Amino acid sequence: MTVGADDRIARAVQRLGDAVPRLARETIRRYAEGVPRFAEAGTPAHLDRESAQTVRTVLRVCIAAMTDPEPPTETAVREVVERGADRVAEGLPLREYLRCWHIAFDVFATAAHAEIGDDALAWPVLGQARRAFDAMLRDAADGYDLAARDLAAATSGRDSEIITALFAGAGWTFDDPGAVPERVLVVLLHIEPAPGEDSRDPLTSSMARRRKVRLLRAHLVRELPDPWLVDVAGTTGRLLVTTMIEDPDRLVADLTRIAGARITMAIDRADGLEDVPRAARTADEALRTAVRHGMRGRSVWMSDVALEHHLTRDSASRPLLLDRCREVVARTELLTTLRSFVAHDLDRRATARDLFVHPNTVDNRLARIKALTGLDVHVTRDLLTLVIAALSTGGDGESVIWSQPPVSGPVLPDD
Repeated sequence: MTVGADDRIARAVQRLGDAVPRLARETIRRYAEGVPRFAEAGTPAHLDRESAQTVRTVLRVCIAAMTDPEPPTETAVREVVERGADRVAEGLPLREYLRCWHIAFDVFATAAHAEIGDDALAWPVLGQARRAFDAMLRDAADGYDLAARDLAAATSGRDSEIITALFAGAGWTFDDPGAVPERVLVVLLHIEPAPGEDSRDPLTSSMARRRKVRLLRAHLVRELPDPWLVDVAGTTGRLLVTTMIEDPDRLVADLTRIAGARITMAIDRADGLEDVPRAARTADEALRTAVRHGMRGRSVWMSDVALEHHLTRDSASRPLLLDRCREVVARTELLTTLRSFVAHDLDRRATARDLFVHPNTVDNRLARIKALTGLDVHVTRDLLTLVIAALSTGGDGESVIWSQPPVSGPVLPDD
């Protein structure tokens, strides 16, 4: 290809890149024209929102392929697969999903040919773009099929039933006992609300929750190395995995981004099915401890929250310790100052920065704690008593202790 030809292709790529939003709208318009029900009811909002975004992603890959025979598509494929899970849940047939893709390529090819204006230059470039498009289309179709099969499994409720039985120690008769793993990773999720779930409109709220659950399930099944049983609901998730998760914090970050809701994860290993109830209880307690004590949005094992868990367990002595601290618990500013002081390793200046107050204010509040309770934060035994009170109560002074953890699955404290 001559230098002049390279310049013409480069200019065409630039102009096509600028035209992506217009080409995406043209694609959606042509697609909607081929669906009779849209002519009567109008174009659904998701076509102008999620689907148009998918089309823009496809167009950008095609444009990149005009100058790069193997453009990077990993991120683009991940994006369209995630959005495709929504179309699966809406009942959109695969052929309809792919029809929109093919229209997108036709719109792109027509625009690219017009921009280049020379068959001898255009056809090799378009052939290169077509190969990249076909490879991406195959990945998207595979992802769509996986999402459809996963949705069918989720709808059946079989995984939930099995997990509940295993967590309760009731056992389960498996169709293929040889496929039951010797070691199992118990993974529990605390799932916070996604945008739209707080809507006063019940339909909007319900749709937002269902969408969140679909996206979380699809990503977990796709990204976990060996997901065995998966049960995801609106606020909780229960999974049994047969292989160690390589980077659980990255998985949590991805889940949070995809669902638009903060996710907290707890993990414990079970040595065989008979050990699953114990592992489930341990993971459940670790998860609830993390959620209660400011460790949301990350993954934890019990070892990560062992101190907080130990100090907030119910006992005959706990009421006595809390009673000594009742004057602090009843005063929000003192309880908040105490927690910050402990979190910042007894550094009054760091505490002051955290609370946006003067260091002298911190000193005054700590002195007030001593005057009300007789407990001095600079005396080890007194400090430990105050720490137990700080960890054992919520911001409103109510107890966050639980005495009998559930065995059937995570039942997290109400927010």
